[in-house]
Amino acid sequence: PTISAAPKEALQKLFSAKFDGWKSTSLSRAGVDRELDDLLKDQGLTRPQASRQLFNFKKATHPALVAIRVDDDADGIQRNLTSRVGGVDTVVDDV
Repeated sequence: PTISAAPKEALQKLFSAKFDGWKSTSLSRAGVDRELDDLLKDQGLTRPQASRQLFNFKKATHPALVAIRVDDDADGIQRNLTSRVGGVDTVVDDV
């Protein structure tokens, strides 16, 4: 589902204020960040939608966090890819 501009802006504002203080670069689980939980509930958003917006935020503000390195071995590349938003089911053998 598409997210309208207002919820996107609300998430971006929250990420700008809180991202650098989070222990992880991934979206926190429910119950860890009450402000995030409340925003998602108020805006009618799912965690996968918020996670996608966090990926977009990181891509714009912290590009090194979302870069996929291809100079790693095949296992490293697979770990890198599967840790992304949405992940992947399989990775092509010949990277």
